[in-house]
Amino acid sequence: MKNKVTNFVLTLHRKLNSFYRTNEGGRTIRNTRKSKFRKKGKRLIIAAQLVAIWYLLILTSTYLTSDTGAAFNDIEVIKNSLHTKWDTQPETPDNDEWDKSSLSFAGSKAWDEGCKIYTTIKNAGDRANTTSTWRFYLYKVTSGNEKPTSNHEATGAVQKLYSGATGQITATVSENGKYRFSVRRPQGHPGNNQPDKNGYNYIWSDNIITVSNCKKLEDSGSTTPPSNDGVDDIEFPSDTNQPLSEVTNLKWENAEEGKTGIFIITWVNPTVSNFKSVNVYEDGDDKPKFKNITDGKIEVKVKGENKEVNYWIKTMDKENNESIGMKITVSKTGIKN
Repeated sequence: MKNKVTNFVLTLHRKLNSFYRTNEGGRTIRNTRKSKFRKKGKRLIIAAQLVAIWYLLILTSTYLTSDTGAAFNDIEVIKNSLHTKWDTQPETPDNDEWDKSSLSFAGSKAWDEGCKIYTTIKNAGDRANTTSTWRFYLYKVTSGNEKPTSNHEATGAVQKLYSGATGQITATVSENGKYRFSVRRPQGHPGNNQPDKNGYNYIWSDNIITVSNCKKLEDSGSTTPPSNDGVDDIEFPSDTNQPLSEVTNLKWENAEEGKTGIFIITWVNPTVSNFKSVNVYEDGDDKPKFKNITDGKIEVKVKGENKEVNYWIKTMDKENNESIGMKITVSKTGIKN
């Protein structure tokens, strides 16, 4: 009896132990040492990740609010202007080598149109000014026949002119007043009247131009005149109706068969309504050799085998304004232009 009771108690004890080791399905779960350490390891990994995220947030916040971050993010305003140096071609220097040209204001005309000022100038020398630089200056005159030598309003090089040809100088000003042109001779020129400290001497226009209708730049508030190229095509005031056309269809033939050095020259006159006549000048003369020609024909004679004579055929309007002219060179054997 005692053994039965003992066996019953042992059996009951095993049953209870089996009950505690089973899940609902009755499978025994063995809590091994490995599974225990796995659970602890997961908890440690999660804790480490949380600590790393916390430190990362602290470092990021410190970087964004510290002086180091400001050094990269601050914008400093620079008050000084920045300039870029571009590679540019240097300006051609003036040439002082005298080429036998000799410009003159004698008999020149001058006028203004708004803020633009004009004057004519003549090459009275033996050669065209193809080498020498004749530089013009425009000055503002404050009293009388003043010849100022500083603070010019505009400057430029006079256009190339054949011997005996008349050209034009143009400049732009920014305000009303009285103005006067001056032209600097090349240093090799024989005229040596009162040279400046650099050895240059000057010729002055007899015309003082009064500008009274310069409104364009004054109204805009600008005090800087536009750039002056110094040379324009020949243009005269509109009220002179200057015939800009030259003669055309120029021809020549021997005056008599068997004779050389005597030629008949013919041409066609301009068709503008204000045309009056043609004057023909021999090179270097101020007065025409043939005056008021209207039929488009002259006869010229050349003596000497090697002699060449230059003539200028100029059209003239009803106000006696002349064109620049067409140049012809006459020799004993023929004519060229």
